[in-house]
Amino acid sequence: MDCGSETTEGEAEQILSSRFFNVPNVNDKGFRLFCFPYAGGGASVFAEWRSMMNAEVDIIPLELPGRENRISEPSMTQMPDIVDAIVEELKPYIGKPFGFFGHSLGGLLCFEVARKLQSLGLPLPEPIVISGSVPSQYRKSEGLHRLPDNELLEALSNRFGIVPRGGWSEDLQKALIPTLRADMQLSESVEILDHSPLNERIHLFVGRDDEWAPPESMKHWREMTTKLPVIELFEGDHMFIRGEAKNDVIQCVKQLISERREETHI
Repeated sequence: MDCGSETTEGEAEQILSSRFFNVPNVNDKGFRLFCFPYAGGGASVFAEWRSMMNAEVDIIPLELPGRENRISEPSMTQMPDIVDAIVEELKPYIGKPFGFFGHSLGGLLCFEVARKLQSLGLPLPEPIVISGSVPSQYRKSEGLHRLPDNELLEALSNRFGIVPRGGWSEDLQKALIPTLRADMQLSESVEILDHSPLNERIHLFVGRDDEWAPPESMKHWREMTTKLPVIELFEGDHMFIRGEAKNDVIQCVKQLISERREETHI
């Protein structure tokens, strides 16, 4: 893909005061990409994206309770509560063109946030990139969140690479287990209250060797939107966004944003 975008002059700085998107000194550059990390992940998942993205784009990652700067707060396990809280804090910041990117659990979450925005008659993100994710009703439910601590860590390490074996201290593992367990519970027992299709095109990123959200499962997203989804295939497994395909993923997102900026002349 050929990537490019326009440069906006007269850029102002502002601080997002939201608890969920607490990113200081954000340059108001004309486009905001809200990024939703995978289970157990926080804002740092997208730390490298800032330096690799066009200067005209603000990367604004989600940080849920129970991780990184919010590690002391109890995790949230109910999708409707999380969606409502995020939407309320997004409202002041979606007056300008914006988009969503979410991976795995983050993909489910950003889709439900978009659907909530639609139900409220609020602006919708464009693009919406759902990466490594399957619609809630088609997700595997293996009860991972009910496993003992050691089995949970092993399962997450083997399947998703979330917890590298031997890579974290015992204290760090103990600190993060409640968050990982809460996220898996959320992922495996999502309660969807709104079944309306999203009136916006979604872009689906998928790893060629992803066993959790395999390429053939992307067909299920067709019933979730009124517009035919666009599928982008990348090399790698479920965590392809941080593997060898990372640069390709970011380049593809940059291209989608550039196309959006050209449409809106920003």
